[in-house]
Amino acid sequence: MFESNKQLIATYPFPIPESYSAKVPKSISKRFHEGCEIIRRGRIEEGLNVLVSEGEKYSPLTAYVLAQLVAYFERDWEKVMDLLVFAISNEPYYNLIKAFWIKEKLFDYLLVDIAAIKTNRIAEAERLLPILEQHNETKYSKSKILTPQEYFLSKKFFLDDNKEELLNIFEKAKTQDYYKQDYCSMAYSLVKFGETEKAVEAITGWSEYSTNFIDSKTVIVIPFDAMVLHEFYGIGDDAHMAKQFKIFQKARYVRLPEDGPADTRLPKSKPCNNHKGFKISGLLEAAFGDKQCVCEGWIFEKRTLGNIKIVSGKIILDDPLIISSQPLITTFPKGEFPVEIAIARKSGDQRVALAKLLFANNEVVSWDIALCEDIKPQKDHIYGYGVDTGTGCFADFEIYQEYETKLTEDISDYIVDEFDKNGNTGLVYENVAMFSTGFGDGFYQSYIGRDKENNITCIITDFQVIDWLNN
Repeated sequence: MFESNKQLIATYPFPIPESYSAKVPKSISKRFHEGCEIIRRGRIEEGLNVLVSEGEKYSPLTAYVLAQLVAYFERDWEKVMDLLVFAISNEPYYNLIKAFWIKEKLFDYLLVDIAAIKTNRIAEAERLLPILEQHNETKYSKSKILTPQEYFLSKKFFLDDNKEELLNIFEKAKTQDYYKQDYCSMAYSLVKFGETEKAVEAITGWSEYSTNFIDSKTVIVIPFDAMVLHEFYGIGDDAHMAKQFKIFQKARYVRLPEDGPADTRLPKSKPCNNHKGFKISGLLEAAFGDKQCVCEGWIFEKRTLGNIKIVSGKIILDDPLIISSQPLITTFPKGEFPVEIAIARKSGDQRVALAKLLFANNEVVSWDIALCEDIKPQKDHIYGYGVDTGTGCFADFEIYQEYETKLTEDISDYIVDEFDKNGNTGLVYENVAMFSTGFGDGFYQSYIGRDKENNITCIITDFQVIDWLNN
C-alpha cells in the first residue's frame, strides 16, 4: 500500500500560504514546524523524516496531523484517505501519528473510519486496522470500519437516560464555565434525544470554550468531535467548521528557507507636516538603508543611477516620454545630487519600487507630500503625477524645459532601448533621471523628507509595489 500510494501523494498541489505565524512556540522546535510545512508543500517523505528526526518528545501529532488538517482545509476526503494509507502503512512514520490521547481510544481509528465511509474505500481502510491495533498503545481491538451509527452508540454520557437533567445542565453551561467542559458529551446525548439545534449549540460552545485554552500558535488538532458530528450527522454548519480550520490555518504555517528571508522590521512611521494625522511608512527609509530590507516577501536592493544637477531650485516629477506635469512648489537645494532607486524582487519578479533624489544624509524626522499647487492635502486623495509609458523622472525644471524642446521620436526610441539594455530599471539622460514605475502606468505620490532642523534631505516617489497607503 505504501509504495502504490507514494506517487499519488507526491503529485498533490499543495498551496503556499500568503502569510506565516509571527512566532514559533518555544515549547516546540522550529524544525518540527518546518517538517509539518514541508509535508503540506507535498514533499511527504522529506517532511516526515524531519519529524522523525525530532524524536517522540513532540507527539501531539495525532492521525498524521489530522491527515494534514483534513487535506489542507479543503476537506478533501480522498486526499485524507491517501495520506493515511501512505503514513500508516510505513512503520517508522506511524510512530508519529498513533493516538496519544489514551482516553480517546478511537481517535486514529475513527479518522480512518470517516475517510473510508466518505470515500467508500472500505476494503482498503480495513487493511490498515491490523497495523493500527499492533501499534496503538490502547490495544483497542477493532476488526471492521465503524459506521456512523456504531460510533454514535459508542459515545455515552451519564445523562443519556435523563433528558430533563441533561437539558438543565445544558442551560447551566451557558452561564457557568464548570459545565462547559461537558458540552462535547452533551452534544451526542442531545442528538440521541432529537435535540439537533441544541446539539449544534453545544458543539459550537465546546469548540469556543476549548479554544480559550489553546495557544493558537501551537501544534494541536482541530476539536475533533465537532468534525465528527459535522461529517457524520450534519451537526454544525460549514461556517462554524471554516472558523475552526481558520484558527489552525493561521497558526500552523511557518516560513521555509526556500521562501526567502523573513520580513524585516521597518522603521517607525514618521509624521506628515502638510497632512495632519497622516503618517509615512518606514519603508521609504528602509528600502534605501544599508541593511537588507524585506517587506511582504519583496527583497529590496538599492542602486545608484548617477547624479543630476539642480540649477533653479525647482524640481519636476513627470513621465519623461509624455511630458505633462508642472514643477513642485517647494524650493530645493541647488547643486549636483545622486539619484537612487530601490529595486524589489520576489519569486523571479523585479520592480522599481521607489526612486530617491538625495540632498543630504541627515535622518528624516518628518515628511511633506510633494505638491504642484499651494493646497492642503485631503484624506483619501493622492497628489502626484500620471504615468502612461511606465516611466517616471526627477529633473531640474529649467533643464527639463530644455530636454522637452529636444525630445523627438528618435530620442524616445533611444531611451526605450537603453531601458531594455539595463533590465528596465533606470538611467540618467541629459541630466534627467529616469526610472521604471513599479507595475507600470498609474498615478504616483512623492514625499519630501526633512531633518530635525526642517532642512530638505531627499524626495522619494513611491510606486506602490507595497500598498501601504491602503493598508
